Amino acid sequence: MAGFSVVEAPLRTIWCPVHYNAVTLYVGQLVVAGGVTSAMCGAVKAWTPAGVYDTTADQMPWGVVVGTNNKEPVFDSTYKAEYITSVQSQANLLARKWAYASTGTGTMFGPHDPQAMVKVAVIGPQTVLKGRIFTTTYGVAPTVVTVTLGSTTGAGYTAGAADFTPVAYNATTYCRTGANRGLYR
Repeated sequence: MAGFSVVEAPLRTIWCPVHYNAVTLYVGQLVVAGGVTSAMCGAVKAWTPAGVYDTTADQMPWGVVVGTNNKEPVFDSTYKAEYITSVQSQANLLARKWAYASTGTGTMFGPHDPQAMVKVAVIGPQTVLKGRIFTTTYGVAPTVVTVTLGSTTGAGYTAGAADFTPVAYNATTYCRTGANRGLYR
């Protein structure tokens, strides 16, 4: 879920609506456009990719949530992040306690628009992101793997089983001890 931050070169930040269908977005979450149909409008979370280069779902992350227009911030203790959930009915929209997100930003949304909105740092090809790495449970670090057979040059090794199935030539190891301590291999 949450856990990304823009380290360098965001294109800009913009306010955009959260998809109307009870979608929850977290600060630090990658977002994609709601889809190609009119039934899918607004920002939604980037879901788990399907297929090589996500050619099955064809989602294109375009930003990282950096804020919400909740007047009173709501915090999720599991994901350690502020969040916002969209609402649908006019009564629920008017009952929301929102901050004037778009005032002075030059967006198409009026300053009194009560819909759930997120501030998004738009990303591009030069943007550098930083993300946390966990196992299948948020907050749980990957298991330490011990080298059982190393080469004399340090270029190759055999190790125990990892928490995931690495793709050949597309995995990185961080060495905590030994001659390669502090290095990525």
